[in-house]
Amino acid sequence: MQLQHGTNFRKHELRRGGLHYCASISRFEDGRLDEIFISNHKVGSKSDTNATDAASAARLALQHGCTLDVLRGALLRGKATTPLGVALRPHLRTERLSRQRGEAR
Repeated sequence: MQLQHGTNFRKHELRRGGLHYCASISRFEDGRLDEIFISNHKVGSKSDTNATDAASAARLALQHGCTLDVLRGALLRGKATTPLGVALRPHLRTERLSRQRGEAR
């Protein structure tokens, strides 16, 4: 499936604090993250609203050039303990490698 901005997206199921979440993440062609959506299995609950709002803020930051390193440090206090942090954790290395390839050109 293709999102409007990114070239593709992947769904990740994750569990945090005894709750189940689904994160959908899209990337630009160069490998940088473009969009992230997170929802909770308890639709409309506070945990769902918090996860959705955090993903919306992250999405806006990413689309305006914020790196995952900066986002992680600012919102997550450097620790991947929230649903957003857990969803972004595997993508940090990929973004760093993409930036390094771009700098080497």
